[in-house]
Amino acid sequence: MDLNVGDILAEIARELHLNGSPIVLQWNTVSSGTLPEPVDGTVPASALVPQTMTLPAFVHQVQATGVSSVRQFNEVEVGDLILDFEGNAPIPEAGVEHRPGDRRSEVRDLVFVVPLPGSSPERPQFKAYVAKEISEKLAQSWDATVQGRQLMRSVLVRVKT
Repeated sequence: MDLNVGDILAEIARELHLNGSPIVLQWNTVSSGTLPEPVDGTVPASALVPQTMTLPAFVHQVQATGVSSVRQFNEVEVGDLILDFEGNAPIPEAGVEHRPGDRRSEVRDLVFVVPLPGSSPERPQFKAYVAKEISEKLAQSWDATVQGRQLMRSVLVRVKT
């Protein structure tokens, strides 16, 4: 049996569109030509350009009960969420530096705004989360790749404080 990766990716995209939660990503970019303060990396608020996009994701909440293979990793804590996006989801990368000739700007303050379970479309309720750093071992354990194509992109997030 031959695997048709294109069909698998199309089915994942369809399921995310039909059954995934809409995750709002919010972040700032530093306007072109603005150099951060060399000592602490700050930039004037006027140089920050707000950005937003919405992507569908499957949301998994880390629970205290039961045994989970994910809980064996120290960086995963009760209350964290695992967000599974499409493998090619255009999630902004924090810390991408602006390089001469590069059209990208540095990404700052990335927040994932997640709808709360049980909230209605008429009165949605949301909670803000930020990405957590994960170990190489954990990263290798959860993003499936078939024939060189990444099927899902998982992001571990914690409540924004």
